[in-house]
Amino acid sequence: MKNKYLITLDVDGTLLDTDYRSNSPTINSVIKQLSEEGEIFIINSNRSLEDLFEVVQMFDIHGPLIGENGSFIYDQENETEQILVSDKTVESLKELKRDIDFLVKKEFKDSRIFNCDTTDINKHLDVQEIPGEDTVIFFVNQYRKYSLSIHVKKVENGQLAKHLPAVKEFYQKVKELVEKKNYPFDLEYTTSFANLLAYPKETSKAKAFQVLKEKYPNYKNIVIGDDILDKPLKSKMNYFFVVGNAGEDAKKNADYVAKEPIAKGVEEILLKIDDLAR
Repeated sequence: MKNKYLITLDVDGTLLDTDYRSNSPTINSVIKQLSEEGEIFIINSNRSLEDLFEVVQMFDIHGPLIGENGSFIYDQENETEQILVSDKTVESLKELKRDIDFLVKKEFKDSRIFNCDTTDINKHLDVQEIPGEDTVIFFVNQYRKYSLSIHVKKVENGQLAKHLPAVKEFYQKVKELVEKKNYPFDLEYTTSFANLLAYPKETSKAKAFQVLKEKYPNYKNIVIGDDILDKPLKSKMNYFFVVGNAGEDAKKNADYVAKEPIAKGVEEILLKIDDLAR
């Protein structure tokens, strides 16, 4: 009897590069074929639900979605959302947002802060009304309900560009704020997107997956990712595979490392999944 697979995919660095592009023109046909054979594809990502809708449309994925680092599970078939964070955390997030707004205005002189679709901003970097070259610009993801993603940019040669020194400084100041007020969030910042991320402490990708996988008791559980942050999922999985561009720590802990990067690496893994998951 053929194995049934519950295949969990990360998005950034796994399906998409930092320019939000797939590098494989044929991965959709592979996903479609496996889906028709009964495999279930899940997205487990830090992204908001609205951002994930774009991803699943791009790759024609119909399985459940775990978003905002395990804050919710969305059932695409029934269009229902299971929230995995408390009302107290949601209220704390509102307070943290207000404090961050005040912090930006106080600590970053002549800065600007916008609530917007950050994915769209990152896809269209041309600036029409160019602010001063020294201005730090903060773009807050408007779709997130349970976490924060704030991109820190500057204007460079007429385009928006990552502002790495500013995001590092911003991270330190927000970290001090979170520790001082004991906000229930973990923080990190990325150099790939120059953004600050705040996640609820009470949940995680692994915890959310544990809730979800109970609905699929007879499936082999596989995660395909690119980062050591995906490692905690390994304890919930039968197999942990990574794409060729994965970090060294992730590669050391993987059951298989693809030769190809990003979506081509995912496709490589999917094409040999029966051999890899013996």
